[in-house]
Amino acid sequence: FLLLGSYFMVRPLRDSLVAGLGAGEIKYLSTAVFATMLAIVPAFGWIASRLPRTRLIPGIYAFVVANLLAFAVAFRADPGGEWTARVFYVWLSAYN
Repeated sequence: FLLLGSYFMVRPLRDSLVAGLGAGEIKYLSTAVFATMLAIVPAFGWIASRLPRTRLIPGIYAFVVANLLAFAVAFRADPGGEWTARVFYVWLSAYN
């Protein structure tokens, strides 16, 4: 519940950041999400097959929290950062 609730709180932020970049940008970002997923899914499968769930799930949550904190710092340092918005879009779409 909390995971889905937090995702639905962050998703409008992702969409508004990309809307500021322009509609033509979405097709390139979708391609970047696809390429990212091609790399991440096998890596996640390899990690998940070697770690017990008691270590995997907290590790995933810690990774996501660390990423969200890094994005908060990046957006605070450069509020209009187009590259930060692009990376955030790809990261959140891949995490979804």
